Amino acid sequence: MNIIKAGVIMMVYFFTLFVAYMVISTPFENMVSGFENTNTTLADAQVDAQAGYGRTAFKIAFGLAALIPFMWFLFWIFHREPDWRYRQ
Repeated sequence: MNIIKAGVIMMVYFFTLFVAYMVISTPFENMVSGFENTNTTLADAQVDAQAGYGRTAFKIAFGLAALIPFMWFLFWIFHREPDWRYRQ
């Protein structure tokens, strides 16, 4: 694969991921805040802790969705084919 083509595909992927995060993050935050605002007096601490874990998991998921393809791209760029010394 051509490095320029792969770079363009990577930029399109990152742009799409960024747009998806911007679109999905607000409704997700509103949903988690809605869970925090329920009047469950016996489980307030548990709901607050789980809401924090949910936010962290959401951010980690998008972070990994960006980091894993980026690391693959870097390894692909610096990968060298073995020199088999074949003569034709």
